[in-house]
Amino acid sequence: MKKAISYISIFLLGLTTLSAQRIYFCDNYTAGGEPIGSNSKVSCPAEGGYIYILYQNGVNNLTTGNYLIHVEKLSGDNYVPFDVKSVASDPSKTWFVYDYKFLTAGDYKITVKNPSVLALATDYLTLIATESSSSSSAINNFDDPASTFYYTYSTVEATTSINSLTGETAGAYTTFNIDPTLGGRIYFKVSNSGKAIGTDKLSVYVDKKDASGTSQVFDTKIYDLSNKNSTWSQFYYDFYSNGEYTITVYSAAMTFVNTVTITIKYKS
Repeated sequence: MKKAISYISIFLLGLTTLSAQRIYFCDNYTAGGEPIGSNSKVSCPAEGGYIYILYQNGVNNLTTGNYLIHVEKLSGDNYVPFDVKSVASDPSKTWFVYDYKFLTAGDYKITVKNPSVLALATDYLTLIATESSSSSSAINNFDDPASTFYYTYSTVEATTSINSLTGETAGAYTTFNIDPTLGGRIYFKVSNSGKAIGTDKLSVYVDKKDASGTSQVFDTKIYDLSNKNSTWSQFYYDFYSNGEYTITVYSAAMTFVNTVTITIKYKS
């Protein structure tokens, strides 16, 4: 058993050759990057626990730079952004592993992206709740900016203007019209329901749906904040092409804040 998580013998994933990119959820791993105790269904105590996320890059060595592990959690009928972790690669290896701490049970979608933010592999994990193995209840900390739960009641609003002193917006919108030649600037207000933003930077991921309706990485921005003790912050983004965009916001520690989807149209 690895820390607070034990594996359910429902179905054991077989090992594959290193000819394809692959994600494994495992109890341990070998020195050569092979998973031990790999499974896609795991029992999870109420206080959470760790599981190794092992990524194999096929026959190719890893690219120099940081790989990203995007964690999404099923909410209703859709997977929504939950967390992102950065992993420094070892270019002499064809694999890497990250010891990830899951805090709650549920269905998760895990995607690994390379340093160019290109999605390489996706897999799914189900955490099944069991009784708590300890009396600890401090993990789900709504008052710690490093905790995923700190931004539980946060919002991200898209608008045409924001008062820099009061934070008052022209209104929250989901559809905007821009000039087909000059483009248009959209403002975003991030609020944390009366609590301090708690970060001095915002990492913003901009995804755009392609012709097939699949979201693709479009851009990534880092915004510096002047006051992390403020209960709200703002940033803007200049759009030059029409389409449906999803803007996902993370703190400097890559803790998920919230997301908003907007549609950009050309002015007629």
